[in-house]
Parts: sequence; C-alpha cells; structure tokens
Amino acid sequence: MVVIRFDRIKRKTVLDFKCGGCGRRTKRTASAECTVNPFNKKADGCIRTREEVVQQAVQALEEKEVPKLIAEVEKTPCPKCSGQVRHAAK
Repeated sequence: MVVIRFDRIKRKTVLDFKCGGCGRRTKRTASAECTVNPFNKKADGCIRTREEVVQQAVQALEEKEVPKLIAEVEKTPCPKCSGQVRHAAK
C-alpha cells in the first residue's frame, strides 16, 4: 500500500488576557491547519501554491477560530475561578 503524505501548514494565535474575576494572567490558543495537496484547489480549478495555502490557513484562523476564542473568553475567562468575583471573608 502506498502512503502519500502532504505538507501540513499550521498557524496558531495566542490570546493573553487578565481574568476579570481573580486578576490572573491567562492564555488561550487557537490554531488552523491546511495541507498542500493536489486536491486543494482555487475556484478556477488551479492547484493552490504553498504561499496560497499559508494565506488560506491564516484567513481561516482570523475568520473562524479567533472569534470562537474571544466568545469563549467572554463566557468563562479563567478556568480557576470561571469569572466569579471573589468576596472577602467577613
């Protein structure tokens, strides 16, 4: 059996923020991945070059993954406190 491996192009972004509940620095990561292969074609049917595939991965990251990441951060900012403000003991 013949196995053909195509080059993977992976791009990631890191969102670094301060939790509103506890004040901790927190990071969330999003990534997008595309492959350079003969089936990855443009609208006109031409095969995408490596540079075009990199651009496609960056565009997918900006359009799909980053908005999901921001929405997730707004829902649950910090895994430790889940965004709940701590009250001092009386």
